[in-house]
Amino acid sequence: MTPLLVLLSAFAWLQTADPAQQAEARVAADVTDAAKRSRPPAADQMPPNVQLIETVLSRRRLHQLEALGGLRLPRMDVFTTDGRHVMHSVGWDYRIPWRFNAALAERKGLPGGLSVDELAGFLTDGNGNPIPRPDAAGADVVVFLYWAAWCGPCGTSLSEMRKLMAADAQRRFVWITIEADSVKQDVQRKTMR
Repeated sequence: MTPLLVLLSAFAWLQTADPAQQAEARVAADVTDAAKRSRPPAADQMPPNVQLIETVLSRRRLHQLEALGGLRLPRMDVFTTDGRHVMHSVGWDYRIPWRFNAALAERKGLPGGLSVDELAGFLTDGNGNPIPRPDAAGADVVVFLYWAAWCGPCGTSLSEMRKLMAADAQRRFVWITIEADSVKQDVQRKTMR
């Protein structure tokens, strides 16, 4: 068979391929692209005023959040140096940068919520071992951001938060990114048996 005939046969086959398979392949490609975007920037790409700490959500904390109505992503909690809970956000929209800057300028704590130490107590490494408590003493602001690789808005929040912190060079940030993905999938696997 000549190369031209092979090429024409392949082209004809592609034109008549199952539309459901083609749609499924496009969705898989979209999910893969979203997962590539939904990653914290590398530590060496962080601005000098930002200390990045990457962690995984512990199973105990995940169960607590599920009991409180689930974990909607991306979720962000912001604290000032004195430990006050400045801002809580679920999801991402165009108002977040304004709310973030306004909350830091006013330094008004929101009622309720966990402290920095309580939240840090739930952090683990990729193997489920507790990580050392983050040293927030030298920071002006501590940001906890929950994310997952499959979450499109998480990619936006990760990149936008990096920009916000880089633009605010007079403040020192400890940015704790908390991946909920692997723990949630592991829990689902064990509970579906």
